[in-house]
Amino acid sequence: MAMASTTNVFLFSILVLNLLTVTTSQQAEKKFCVPKPDANDQALQANIDYACGSPGVDCKPIQAGGDCFEPSNLKSHAAFAMHAYYNANGRAEQSCDFYQSGTLTVENPSSGKCFFV
Repeated sequence: MAMASTTNVFLFSILVLNLLTVTTSQQAEKKFCVPKPDANDQALQANIDYACGSPGVDCKPIQAGGDCFEPSNLKSHAAFAMHAYYNANGRAEQSCDFYQSGTLTVENPSSGKCFFV
């Protein structure tokens, strides 16, 4: 009986470790590219222009009437555009630099109808 109990504990431990590994790797994948808090308006606008002018980046949601138009401010529009660019470029860390005005976070900036993928 002791052997079966030890085996069960061992198998349970492996299962828990595997679940933790999967959860950790899933959390690592859920990063969002957003502007740094100290990014100025000029940098934010430049980031929007650059990201939205890049292939594979759809900025329609931050245009008037789009799901991410509100709140209508540079910081939220830049966050959407920068994250869309980050996604379009394989979620590579360097694709969130934006001349050192971008940063990665695990806090999801989605709100209302605006969803960050």
